[in-house]
Amino acid sequence: MANKVAVVTGVSKGIGAAIAVRLLEDGYEVHGSFNTDPDGAESLRARYPKQAHMYQADFSQRAGSLSFCERLADFKVDAVVNNAGVVMFEDFDAFDF
Repeated sequence: MANKVAVVTGVSKGIGAAIAVRLLEDGYEVHGSFNTDPDGAESLRARYPKQAHMYQADFSQRAGSLSFCERLADFKVDAVVNNAGVVMFEDFDAFDF
């Protein structure tokens, strides 16, 4: 998979980090986003300094999404893994359906 580029959101921990590691080990160059865990993203980048590129992006804000996309504009992206997410702990009865 030499010269392949993958984008992985939520890359600094958990499933996103595991997906990124697998892609990196398969030879992909990974461009990953993180929001709240710069240390986790830096740890991954440090393990794969030539292949891993980490960018902070808050996808709940339009500016964060646009900034991340602009950073990728010059790359031919071969794979996208949209892993970023937020967990909200609320009582089911609190939701207004």
